[in-house]
Amino acid sequence: MDGLRSSGSAEEKDKYKSIVSMIANFSLQMVIGISKVCTEHDHWNNPVDQLPTVMHLDLCALLSREFVSCLQEQRIRLSQKFSEEEVEKIDEQFVSCV
Repeated sequence: MDGLRSSGSAEEKDKYKSIVSMIANFSLQMVIGISKVCTEHDHWNNPVDQLPTVMHLDLCALLSREFVSCLQEQRIRLSQKFSEEEVEKIDEQFVSCV
């Protein structure tokens, strides 16, 4: 970097400015992303103490009623990415695997 900055060539100075700009942009995007981090809340707007089960082996170890409970807790989040039919299919696939 010091070599690029001290170079007299206009092309080298443009490269230096481009690199600094990319690093500054990346840093800004990280700060913006971190500022969007927030705690999970339950239906009563209380902070969630425990994260939902997400690992495959952990999900497979759940009893059917525990999985349904987990699915119900995450239904709002799932509905943002999946249709109601797809969420139901997830439930059916779990039941058929147990």
